[in-house]
Amino acid sequence: MEFNYTSKMKQFCRKWEQLRKEYAAAGMSKEAINKMYEYDLEDFRKERIYCMHTQFFPEIPEENDDGDYESENPLYLHFLDAISVKPDERLIENQFDWVYEIKDKKIRHALTMLNIEDLELITLFAISGYTVVEIAKIQKVSHQSISRKIKRIKNFLKTFD
Repeated sequence: MEFNYTSKMKQFCRKWEQLRKEYAAAGMSKEAINKMYEYDLEDFRKERIYCMHTQFFPEIPEENDDGDYESENPLYLHFLDAISVKPDERLIENQFDWVYEIKDKKIRHALTMLNIEDLELITLFAISGYTVVEIAKIQKVSHQSISRKIKRIKNFLKTFD
């Protein structure tokens, strides 16, 4: 956003010259008029600060033939990765729908009894095809921990055979 301080300040002063006359004619004291002026001046300063620190983001910049974004907004380009969503193509849209496609009722029931973390682990390992090491990196734990969890889940599922 642009804020032409000189122009806006001249407008503000002209407006307040007129308001001072009107308030004095209405019988307000100089002290009350000055308090109102200080309040409006503080509001003017806050608006200026807001305008100086706010930048318009266009909807989505157009990508030209070179693969560059045609945008004059350096902030948008700087934070493009942070505000972009890059879905992992190995994960299905609703990651636990596969549970309801299992034909064996006992296993399906056992899977629904697992907590979300265990279901996510099985989904990553069995459905999405991640290795134990890859899952460990994603979850920021040791691969031995992931192996133990998978073994625990397998043993739990065997009790429902």
